[in-house]
Amino acid sequence: MSTADTQGARTAATFDGYPLAGVAADLWEVAAAELKGNVTMADGSVREQRLAPLPGLPQVTWRHTFSLGWAHVGKLQRAIEARLAFPGAHRICFWKHMTLGYLGDGTTAEMSLPAGWRLALHVLTPPDGLPAARYEPEVRIGLDSLDLVPVSHVAPELYASDVTPEGEVWFERTTGDTTGRFRFGLAPGVDERVVVSVVPEIRCLTAGDSESRQYRDPHREPRRIVLVEA
Repeated sequence: MSTADTQGARTAATFDGYPLAGVAADLWEVAAAELKGNVTMADGSVREQRLAPLPGLPQVTWRHTFSLGWAHVGKLQRAIEARLAFPGAHRICFWKHMTLGYLGDGTTAEMSLPAGWRLALHVLTPPDGLPAARYEPEVRIGLDSLDLVPVSHVAPELYASDVTPEGEVWFERTTGDTTGRFRFGLAPGVDERVVVSVVPEIRCLTAGDSESRQYRDPHREPRRIVLVEA
């Protein structure tokens, strides 16, 4: 199954487990900022400055902001406002594959999704009756490899007690707020690049309104919902 099956799809988002059917995907604005600094040296050259990731974590760390205008929320306004009436964290899923990069060291077989990410398939039902296979993770060893590593989803008890077969990768089924872990049967070699594409449900906090309100249209709420990745 190719990640291209979700990149072009206009699937409605799921917010706190509630499918936002009728809210077009293209009404959302998604911004991503990489957590790093660019340092200008004395000779005018520019270098990156970033925290070194721990073994088993993605090489690049992003923080996302999601915003939605209320002009076309329509009948879903009551359901959304009911969820926002309680403090976070909230969770959002756009049913899109997002790509992460990991660097092998020859000994680390277990890796993790970013903090606050869970595999959507572990906690949500795909919208509109779409098949779950469309949202499966894809794992490759090598930047341009076309070969997928076989993926299995296993219960926490099996994940903790058994040994992952060589040539496979196991994803531990998410329970509660735990961050998704996955383990290779054989640890990727030194400097091997592991490319993982997953459909996540992301933990977020509200950032407040991004604009003042002017009640010019009695039928539309003049505000935006803004969520920042926690």
